[in-house]
This record gives sequence, C-alpha cells and structure tokens, in this order.
Amino acid sequence: LGEAARIIFRDMGVDIRFGPLAEEITVPTEQGNLYEREKAGDVRVKMREELIWGEVHDGNSYFWGGDAGNAGAFSTAEELVKIPALLEELGDFKGYATGAQRGTRSFGWDTKGEVIFHHGFTGGTLLINPANQRLAFVYLNRVHPRVRLEPMQELRKEVLKITLKWLKK
Repeated sequence: LGEAARIIFRDMGVDIRFGPLAEEITVPTEQGNLYEREKAGDVRVKMREELIWGEVHDGNSYFWGGDAGNAGAFSTAEELVKIPALLEELGDFKGYATGAQRGTRSFGWDTKGEVIFHHGFTGGTLLINPANQRLAFVYLNRVHPRVRLEPMQELRKEVLKITLKWLKK
C-alpha cells in the first residue's frame, strides 16, 4: 500500500507517503504505546516504549510495517497546499470523493457544507474547501507526551469553528 501511494502521489506531483519523514520536520507524539497498552489489557505484543517521533503513531499501522492505510500518512505543509488542485484532477470522480455520500461522510472525508476534512488521532485535522481552493491544517498535538483526548476536545472544537469560517469565505 505504501509503495502504491508513493507512486500515485508522485505521479500527481505531491509528496505524501506512508512511513517516516526525517525527525527534524516532524513532531513527537506519545511516549511509547501507553494508551494502546492500557486499552489492550493482557496483549502479548511488544509495545514501543521510546518516544514516537518521525514514524506512524497508530500501533495497528506501525505493526503492519507503517502503511496499513488506517494511519501514517506523512507530508509537509509545502506539499499539503497542493491537495486542492489535485482534487480538480479527479474529474468525474471529484463529486464522489468530496461530496457527502451518506450523512456527512464522503469517501474518506467528513463534510461540513462545501468543506471536507479528516481528523487524525494524534490531533491533526486537514480541511479543504474545493470550491475556493482553500486549505487549512490544524495540529493540536493531543498525544504528546501522553494521550489527552478529553481536555483537547473543547479546544479542538473552537479552533475548528474559526477555521471553518475562514475556509468558507
């Protein structure tokens, strides 16, 4: 999957990949897999204990080699800003990929009016308005050094409300 994604994105002219980027251009996430260890109970898989930095945070993806498809997409801000233009290349499939298919979900995205967005577990949200080619990436690192889901919910909601207003202009 990782190799297929690299080829597809490379052919589209953008560098998005599954797997690690250099530590100097990433942010650290959790100290090991503490959250997953707590949820897994008596699992007999050796969990990571070191600071997770520059590699996929999600344990399922990590233990499948870093590109299981459910997590682990890496890129830079310079590359992310190319995504709205890439959506135009979808042609007839653009509506399927960006429009609500069932409720507020499209193919891999949540929708809020004309804005599509995707939340990551670590605290990142990518938001795109294909109609005006605006993009925002909000990153609230809610897993460093330990997972903090509840305390970040209200902050995330407020930041995203402001971001959605800007994207709709």
